[in-house]
Amino acid sequence: MTRPQPMPERCLTFTAWRNNRPVRDCPALATATSLKEAIDAVLPGTGHKTVVYVLQDDAGAAEKLLAVYTIKQESRPQLRRNLITGLPEETRRLYPDLVSVIGVHEFAPVEPFDAFRDDPVGVDRQLVEQGL
Repeated sequence: MTRPQPMPERCLTFTAWRNNRPVRDCPALATATSLKEAIDAVLPGTGHKTVVYVLQDDAGAAEKLLAVYTIKQESRPQLRRNLITGLPEETRRLYPDLVSVIGVHEFAPVEPFDAFRDDPVGVDRQLVEQGL
């Protein structure tokens, strides 16, 4: 009877971008073991309506996944005491909202997306329309 071959060890690495700028100030991203831990590591320092891209590179399975999140703000405020003034203040919690997860070969954003320039169906810039 032959022994089964050991499974290759999973080596997950994560790379993140905030609004197409690489995240370099996040040491907790290097120790993340899941997408949830990676987005939680990137969340401090992001603002409302920020788009966060997280690339998961699984070297053991030779797969790459790109997860796209938008950072949203809760509509219901919470009252918290300000540590400096001692007065209550309204705060709203920020949370990541998953937009999509797709398998990719490579991903490296160069510049921000422009809806007028980067139209997926193409735009004829020479076309002049007249409104009557």
